[in-house]
Order: sequence, then structure tokens, then C-alpha cells
Amino acid sequence: PSAAGGAAERVPHRSVEHAGGLEGLPGGAPRMTPEQFLDALARLSLSRADAARQLGVTRGAVTLWAQGKRPIPGTVVELIRLWLSKEETE
Repeated sequence: PSAAGGAAERVPHRSVEHAGGLEGLPGGAPRMTPEQFLDALARLSLSRADAARQLGVTRGAVTLWAQGKRPIPGTVVELIRLWLSKEETE
């Protein structure tokens, strides 16, 4: 409620993915295709179940990303790229 006692105005929420993402903008969210995601899991020797545990998400979420049914969150992309870079330096 507002200070005047009326209902607060609701602003529609749109996620970054639904708004078209931030790709191309400075500091924009990194992108990864489902094929790149699956390749990264293979290079890291992670099953979908293992990836879900390591990322703190459900196996269903990993499956949706792998099938391209949901965009892969930028934080997940960054973490996977960090894991890959660590693998390359070991």
C-alpha cells in the first residue's frame, strides 16, 4: 500500500532473458549455447546430475538448459567457464 492508503502500483517484471538479454552491452551477461554447455560438461567429466549438484540446481534445470528450452543463466556460464579455465591450468 502507498502512503496515501491506496494499492501500490505494480510494475510488470521481465527477466533479462525475456527482455532480450544484455548481450553486446558493456558488462552484459555471457551467453552459452546448449551445445557449448554439453561440451563443457563432457570436458569437465560431469554428468547432468553431477552438474546439478555442483551448481546447486535441480537436474531438471540442467536438462532444460541442455535441451535449449531455458536460457542458461549468466552466473552458471561464468562458473562453468571458470571451471574450464581451472582445468586447463592444472
